[in-house]
Amino acid sequence: MDNLAKHLIQPSDLQGEELFEVSLDEEQLADLAKELNLAKLTHVSAKFSLYPIRGKRGVKVTGLASMDVGLICGVTLEAFDQHLEEEISVSFLPEDLMPELPEHEGDVVLDHVDGDLPELLDEHGVNLMALVQDSVVLAVPAYPRKPDASFEPLSAGPLEESPFAALKEKFTGLDDKS
Repeated sequence: MDNLAKHLIQPSDLQGEELFEVSLDEEQLADLAKELNLAKLTHVSAKFSLYPIRGKRGVKVTGLASMDVGLICGVTLEAFDQHLEEEISVSFLPEDLMPELPEHEGDVVLDHVDGDLPELLDEHGVNLMALVQDSVVLAVPAYPRKPDASFEPLSAGPLEESPFAALKEKFTGLDDKS
């Protein structure tokens, strides 16, 4: 997705809470649909509320992304269209303000962490286009299913006798002879 500069927001640029809207154009929709292996992607937009946190060194982002997606049903293999929405709530902090996480034998322990951890805020700022793309990825179901799709198992017919059935008959009752 080209021309990201206008969608990069620095915490110092925010004068309190500010609203942003992002919509993907046809080329961006086609590129994202191809990248995510979607049948089609006809609309993606997001409305964000950004406000500075931690002395204007971090950013809190909340919002809602909505999209119209063409999916392939995992049950019927038929194409269908679906409107999806994904809520967005994420904080960004510079590395020096990131919370210290306890470690145990080299592994990070998250047992006592409340809520989501903040994302790392790099020198480029918050990338709203990346947030939109992440929202699409999170909203699309891993196993799409048309609303009226139902799974009907195929009938395999009568079960054939197992090749081990003869052995079962031969060894039945051996425990009684000992």
